[in-house]
Amino acid sequence: MKGNYMSHRHTAFLLAGSLWLAAACLAQGTLQVKQSAEPNLTEEQQKEFLLNAKVVGSKQSSKGITHPSDLTLSEGELTHLASFNTVDEHKEEMHFDDGHTELNFVDSYHYNIAAYELAKLVGMSDVIPVYVERQWNGKKGFSVLVHTQEVG
Repeated sequence: MKGNYMSHRHTAFLLAGSLWLAAACLAQGTLQVKQSAEPNLTEEQQKEFLLNAKVVGSKQSSKGITHPSDLTLSEGELTHLASFNTVDEHKEEMHFDDGHTELNFVDSYHYNIAAYELAKLVGMSDVIPVYVERQWNGKKGFSVLVHTQEVG
């Protein structure tokens, strides 16, 4: 039971610390993150594009430990690259290479979506990209624009 409490406490601490750090960086003017991969699209347009654009190309990413897919999305004249990740891992115990163990380990694409929604609630949606839940190839995951240039 203590491990479960520590895991939740650890997660809450990391989330609070991350938000505090982002706010502090913004206040100092040192964080230069754009809200979106395409500045000409509003947040709502990005959501609609990520949810509804047709996947016209895909490949397994060579980056990351959760093995996301790099998707080429297209809708009408607009084509962009996006990342799609389906990780949703739940384990009673997770043993890490550095020797520590975490009880009730969870790594889920839902956290990316939740972070985006939380950032919107606290007025910081300009420091995190738009994440949406999407289904592709029979799997649910998050989709996010990852490229600032139109594919062409």
